[in-house]
Order: sequence, then C-alpha cells, then structure tokens
Amino acid sequence: MARDLMETNWAQLRVHIREWWDKLTEQDLGLIAGNRDALIATLQARYGWAKRDAENEVSKRLREITQRLRPGEPTSAP
Repeated sequence: MARDLMETNWAQLRVHIREWWDKLTEQDLGLIAGNRDALIATLQARYGWAKRDAENEVSKRLREITQRLRPGEPTSAP
C-alpha cells in the first residue's frame, strides 16, 4: 500500500517530503520520482542514516499519510 501511495500520489507527496526532510533538494525529488528505494538511498546520502533507519523513517511517514487518507476514520482535528 505505501509503495502504491508513493507512485500514484507523488506530486502531492513531494510537498510533505520537503517538509519532513528539508535536506532533500528539488533535484533529488525529481530523481526519486515516486520510487521508494530511491528515496531511501537519497535519505541515507543526505542524512548519513543507515539503510534500516531510512527505511523505518519512510515507512513511518507513509503510514501517517495513509492513515490520514483513509475515509471514515477519525482524525485528530476537531
């Protein structure tokens, strides 16, 4: 599900990705182009993270977005 989310909603996710990881450049995002593995590799390079740490961070963020997009589930907003 998270992989599909990245590929199909890349244009919208770019905004969130820049907020989450401000060391990524527009050029980075262009090269990543919705590819989860490319995002992980780029995060490793920019932040000096181990692969597992980058994978965990991406999974966590995509889970957050997926939960927000699920219709009918309560949100934290009043």
